Amino acid sequence: MVDKVRPQWVRFGNELRRLRVQAGLSQGDLGARIQVSHALISAFERGTRQPRDDYVIKLDNALETSGSLVRLWETSSRSSGIPSEFSAIDQLERAAVEIRAYSPMVVPGLLQTKEYAHRILRDGDRVATEGEIEERTDTRVARQDVLRSDAPPLLVYILDEAVLRRRTGGHETMGRQIERLVEVSHGSRAIIQVIPLRAECHPGLSEEFTLLAMPDGTEVLYMETREAGGPVENADVRRNYVRHFGDLRGAALPEAESLQLIKEAGRECR
Repeated sequence: MVDKVRPQWVRFGNELRRLRVQAGLSQGDLGARIQVSHALISAFERGTRQPRDDYVIKLDNALETSGSLVRLWETSSRSSGIPSEFSAIDQLERAAVEIRAYSPMVVPGLLQTKEYAHRILRDGDRVATEGEIEERTDTRVARQDVLRSDAPPLLVYILDEAVLRRRTGGHETMGRQIERLVEVSHGSRAIIQVIPLRAECHPGLSEEFTLLAMPDGTEVLYMETREAGGPVENADVRRNYVRHFGDLRGAALPEAESLQLIKEAGRECR
C-alpha cells in the first residue's frame, strides 16, 4: 500500500537536500548534528516522512539557514507547489529502489531535458499561459533530483524507436535530448532499450506505464492520462503489466544495440 501523497513534504525535502549538499554534508553528517539516523534524513529528503516541527528547527539551526527552512515548512504546509493530480509519481519515484517504464510516444519525464519538457507540455495544452507551462516544466525537471540522490533508483526504460525519430521541438532540441539519453545510457544506474520500427512483433502498441519497486518489496503500477495520474490498486492488473513489461523487454534490442540506435538518431539531428 502506497502512503497518501503529501507533496508539501516533497517540496521541503528538495530544499533540505539542496541546503545539505551546499553545506558539504552527507546525510549521516546532518543526522549526527540533530541526533537522528541518516535513514530519517533520507526519508525527509525523499518526501516520504513528515518532519516534526522540532526537527525542522534543528535542521534549520544545523544548516544555519536563519529561519528560512522553518518558513519554507510553514509555507509548504499550506501550499504544496506541485500539481496535486500528478504529485503521486514524484513521491513514488523518490521512494522507489527501481523504476521500470515503457514509453511509446515521448521520452520519460525523468530523462527529459528542460527544452524538451517545455515543448511537450506547451504542445499538450494550448490554452495554458506561458507562466503555467514554465511552472509545470520546472516541476517536471525538479523530479530529476532523485537521480542525483545518495541512493538513486535503478532505471529500466523501454522506448519505441518512434520516440527517437520524432523531431520534438526541432533538430536542436531533439539533438540535445538524445545526447541526454546517451549520457544516461553510459551510467551504471540506467538501462535503456529500444523497440525498433522494423520489429515484426511489438506487444506494446498501447499506453505508457510505470512500475515502481518499493524498499519493502511491493510493486506499484502507475498510469497517467492528460488530466490525472495515480497508482492502480487492482493486483491482477498490476501482475498483468509486470508480465507485459517482460514481453516488451523481449521485443526490444539489447542495451548495446539500443545505444547504437539512439546515437544514429542523434546524428540525424545534426
